[in-house]
Amino acid sequence: MMRTLKRSLIFLAITIAGFLLPGLSGFAAGLRFVPMANAETKIGGRISSQSWTKENSPYKLTADVFIPANETLNIGPGAVVEPDDSDPNASIILDPGANLYIDGQPDDRAVIGRLGHIYALQGNVRISYADMSTQGIDLQLYSSTADISSSTFIRSTGTAIYVSQSRVAIRDSRIEDNQYAGVIALPSKMSSYIDIHDSIIARNGIGIQNSGGSTVHAENVWWGDPSGPALTGQNRVIGSVAYSPWLAAEPPLAFDPPKPVCCSNVLFIPGIEGSRLYKDQSAFGVATATMKMWEPATDLSLASLRMNADGSSADPAIYSGDPLGSAYGLKDIYGGFMASLGSLVERGIINEWRPFGYDWRRPIADIVSGPEKKATTTESLIGIVEQMAAASKTGKVSIVAHSNGGLVAKALVKALDDAGRSSLIDTVVSVAVPYLGTPQAIAALLHGDSQAILGGLLMSQKAARDLSQNMASAYSLLPSAAYFAQAVSPSIAFASTSIEGLGNEAYPAKIADAADQSGFIADSAGTRAQPSYSEVDRPTKGNSLLLNAANALHAALDAFVWPASISRWAVVGWDQPTTKAVQYFQGLSCSIKLFRPWCAPAVKYETKKTLGGDGVVVSASASHDAGQGISIDLSAVSGQEGRYVDHVSMLGASTTQGVIARILSAPSSSGDKVRADLSGLPGVSITGPSVLPSPEYLVVKTHSPVELHVYDDMGRHTGFISKPAALDGNSSIAAAYETGIPGSSFEAHEETSDGMMDGWASTIRLPEDPGHPYSVVMNGTDLGFATLDIERANEDGALDSVEYSMFPVTPLVVATTDFDYQAGKTLASSTLPLAIDMDGDGTADRSVDPDPGHIPADEEGIEAVRSLVAALAGPDPHANQLLQRIDHIAQLAAAGKLKQAEKQGASFKSGVGHLKLKDITQSDRQKILDLVGSMVSDVEQAQS
Repeated sequence: MMRTLKRSLIFLAITIAGFLLPGLSGFAAGLRFVPMANAETKIGGRISSQSWTKENSPYKLTADVFIPANETLNIGPGAVVEPDDSDPNASIILDPGANLYIDGQPDDRAVIGRLGHIYALQGNVRISYADMSTQGIDLQLYSSTADISSSTFIRSTGTAIYVSQSRVAIRDSRIEDNQYAGVIALPSKMSSYIDIHDSIIARNGIGIQNSGGSTVHAENVWWGDPSGPALTGQNRVIGSVAYSPWLAAEPPLAFDPPKPVCCSNVLFIPGIEGSRLYKDQSAFGVATATMKMWEPATDLSLASLRMNADGSSADPAIYSGDPLGSAYGLKDIYGGFMASLGSLVERGIINEWRPFGYDWRRPIADIVSGPEKKATTTESLIGIVEQMAAASKTGKVSIVAHSNGGLVAKALVKALDDAGRSSLIDTVVSVAVPYLGTPQAIAALLHGDSQAILGGLLMSQKAARDLSQNMASAYSLLPSAAYFAQAVSPSIAFASTSIEGLGNEAYPAKIADAADQSGFIADSAGTRAQPSYSEVDRPTKGNSLLLNAANALHAALDAFVWPASISRWAVVGWDQPTTKAVQYFQGLSCSIKLFRPWCAPAVKYETKKTLGGDGVVVSASASHDAGQGISIDLSAVSGQEGRYVDHVSMLGASTTQGVIARILSAPSSSGDKVRADLSGLPGVSITGPSVLPSPEYLVVKTHSPVELHVYDDMGRHTGFISKPAALDGNSSIAAAYETGIPGSSFEAHEETSDGMMDGWASTIRLPEDPGHPYSVVMNGTDLGFATLDIERANEDGALDSVEYSMFPVTPLVVATTDFDYQAGKTLASSTLPLAIDMDGDGTADRSVDPDPGHIPADEEGIEAVRSLVAALAGPDPHANQLLQRIDHIAQLAAAGKLKQAEKQGASFKSGVGHLKLKDITQSDRQKILDLVGSMVSDVEQAQS
C-alpha cells in the first residue's frame, strides 16, 4: 500500500507540474565486463540503520531504498548518492517514523545526484551542507518535519521541494534553476508551516507556489533581482507568500566557500590526420601559391607526404595548419566542437581557447619538443602552453585531446613534469585516446585499412599504406606491451598454421604479446615477400626502426605517473563495432582469364570486432590511467543525433560537447559536482558501463567485384553511394558510403588480384529485428566472381549463416535477395535464393541457392562473358556469330591451342569494336570493350 500511495502522489505531482520523468533504457541481454572500475557501493531495497560514507562512495541505488520505522540513514560528509544504470529512477523512501540525516561539512559536502526523489511520509529529515539535484522532485514531504540548512536544490527537471501538512525550515540555502518550481505547498486538510529565510530562490520556473491554507514565510530572500520576486513569468510567486522584506543583492551564504578562480584557458590537440598540411610553391625564392597537401586531392598528393625511413619528412617544405573543421567541406570533423569552445569565450567562462594543429606524421616526441613548422613562422607547443597560462584566469591551461592528440598531451605533460612545470596544466580531458594503442592500427599500417578520419569517405588503401610505411605516428598507435597486460584476445591471429604466401608458420597462431606483434609486423623471420604497391590484401613489412622507437615511447608514457595536481577526465566511446584483432586466412581469388574461371589461393584478412570501443579505439585503452571515466554509448547517441557517431565524429556529437563544456566550465576541484551533473545525461555513464551488451546481430558480407547495398523495410539504405560531386576527379578518395539504417555500420577494404584492385570486401552490420526484412542488392563492378555471406552473429563469431559462393558477375550484373530473420528459424529458411540479372535489364536471368565453397565451372566464366557481349551487341545481326566465336576461342584455349586462340581473339576484338551499340553509354561501351580486350590479352600473354 505504501508503494501504491507513493506512486499515486508522484503521478499527481507530475500532472500538476506538467512534465514527464525521462526514462532510460537498460542494457541488452548477454553481458561482458568492461575493464573500467571505480570504488562504488550498490544498494537497494529495505535497509536497517546505517551510515553512508565518502570512502564507500558513490552509493549506486539499484532499486528504491526504503528506511523502515524507527531506523535512521545517515549520509555523511563527502558521500555521493546516485542511481545505478539498472534503475535510473531509484529513490529514497521513508516509512512513518523513519529518519534521514544528510550531514555534510563546509569543506566536504554530501552530494545527492539525479535520483528519482526523496519521499517522506510522517518522517524526519535533516539536510545540511548537501547538494541536491534529481530527475523530478528533489524532496516530497507529507506529514513530516524537515530542517534544511546550508544546502543547494538546483537543476531539478521538475520541482525542488513538495510540502503537504509538514513543518519545514529552510535557511542559508540555494533553490535555483529548477525547471518547474522551487517550492510547492500542496492543498491539504491541515496546513503546512514553511519558513524560508536568508536564502536564494532564483531562476526557477515558479519560485514558490502556495496552494495550502497557511502563508508561506519567505522573508530576507534573494529572488534573483533587486526588485524582489516576480508576480508573472519566471520565478514568480503564486498564492499567499510573505516575501517582504527581500534582499536587494545576492548574499554570501554562510556555507559558500570562497569561489575558486575559474576557468582555465583551453588548448585543443586534434588526432592523427586531423590537421591540414600545406606546401608553398615558389619561383625565384618567392612564394607564388599554396598547395593543400592534406586533405589530399590525388594519390600523388599522398605520395608527396611520404616520410624517410628514419621518420623525417621527405619534403621539409611541408608545414601544418589548423585542425580540420570539415573534410573537403562535406563531413564535419572538428568544426562543431571548435565552435562550442568558442562559445565558452563568448560567455566569459574562459579568456581564450587555441587549437594546436600539427604535422601528425612526425614522432610524438618531436611534436612536443618542437618547433612546429607553420606558413611563415614556427611554434613551440610548450611555448603555447606558457603563453596561454599567462593569459588565463587561473594561471593554468586545460587540455582537450582527441585520439592521437592524447598521446601528444601525455608526452607534453611528462615533458613539463620533468622540467618541474606541470603546475601549468589544470585539467586534461582525453577523448577516444588510444593510450595503450589499438588493434585497428595494425590493419591501417599493414593494409591501409579504414582511414577513418574522413568519415564516410574511403581513402585509397594503397596510397594510405604507402604513407604509413615510414610514418612514426602510425607505429605509436599499435598495441603496446601494457596493452597486452589487459587484453583478453590476441591482436593478430591466423586461421591455419600455414597460409600460402604469408609465411605465418614462423609466428604463433595467436599473437598476444608486443614482441611477437612487432616480429610479425616487421617480418623479422623473413618468411614473406614484400607486396607490390597495389597488393593491399597482403601485409607489407613494417619499419623496424620506427617499431623500436614506438615501443620505447610507450615504455616511457605507459609507465608515467600523472601529477596529482592535474584533474583528468577520460571521455570513452563504446557500443560501436571496433577492431579487436586482425585475422588472416587462406582465401580463393577467382577471375576470368582465357574466357574461363581462373582460381588461385590468396592471402585474405578480416578484422574481428568488439562492442567495447568507439569504432577505432578499444575502451580499455581509452580509459587506461586517464582519470575519471565518462563513458558515452555511441549507438544510443547515434539514435539521438540521427546520424552515425563513432571515433571520428564523436566530438561533433552534442552529448560529447555538453560533457566537455561542463567539465571545462567548473573549477577542477569540483569533480563530485560535475559527476553528479553528468550522471543523468542520456547515453552517459560516469563509472563506465560495468557491463557491455553482447547482442546478436546480422552481418552481410561480400567479396569482389560488387558494390554492396542493404535496404530495410522503410527504404533506408546502408552501403556504397556515389562520391560527392565536389570529389569528382579526386583519386585519393576511392569510394563513399552512408549508414542510413539505424543501428547499422559499414566497412570495406580493397581486394586485389594480380596486383590490381579486384573489388571490395564489404561488411554491413545490422540490428537483429525479427519481422522486419532486409533487401540485399549487389551491383557488379567488373568481370569475375563474387561471394555473399549473411550471418547471425555475436562477439564470439557466427551463430548461423548462409553463403552464396563464387557466382559470376559483370559490370551489368544486379544480384538481389531478401531475408527476414525470425526467432527460432534459421537464415537458410528465411533467406530467398539469389536472383541474378546478368544484363541489368531488370529481369532475373538465373537463380542461385546457397552453396558454400562453390568453385566456378568453366561454363560459368563463358556465360559471364557471353552475357556481356550479348548486352553490348543488342539487336546487331552479328551477335550470334560473336557468341559462337567466344565459345570457340574458349575451347581452343582450354585445349592449349594458344596460337589459334590468339588469332581468333584478334579477329574477335575487331568484330566487337564495330558492333552497333544500343542503350549503352559511351563510358560503359569502352569499359566492356576493355574487359573483352583483357580476355584476349590473357591469350596473348599465355602464348608469349
